[in-house]
Amino acid sequence: MAQEKVLVLIDDTLSSERVAAFAVKLLKANPALGATLLFVGNHQKVLPSVPGAGWVSHQEFVELVEKEAEAVFQKALAVFRTEGFGVHSLLVYGEPAEVITRLVEEEGYGLVVLSGEGTGDRVHYVLSSTVYRLSHLLDMPLVVVK
Repeated sequence: MAQEKVLVLIDDTLSSERVAAFAVKLLKANPALGATLLFVGNHQKVLPSVPGAGWVSHQEFVELVEKEAEAVFQKALAVFRTEGFGVHSLLVYGEPAEVITRLVEEEGYGLVVLSGEGTGDRVHYVLSSTVYRLSHLLDMPLVVVK
């Protein structure tokens, strides 16, 4: 039987630490689970933070995203390592909802865990646009950590 897999979306917000802590609880309760940390490199999030943003080369964009992803992965991985869990980390470029939907379909994840904040523009006062879109695109459990 194939290992059940959990996809854990993290970003540079404080809520990502809560997401990682929740995923650790899932792994403790279900030792057969495997987890993958996902950071999505999204140009809409990165470009406005660049000084003088107007034009950024592809290489500069990749370097910015990789630097941000590395810092985010280090924080999240520390939460898992403290509890004795190893997890995979994955950096993918694109729009978060599209990336997650594709990975779930292609890689067979059975659960997605993410934060309700910091994952996109607000569509609703409670849910981010990524959470809102995924709740309609995925036919599977979606855990939103507040």
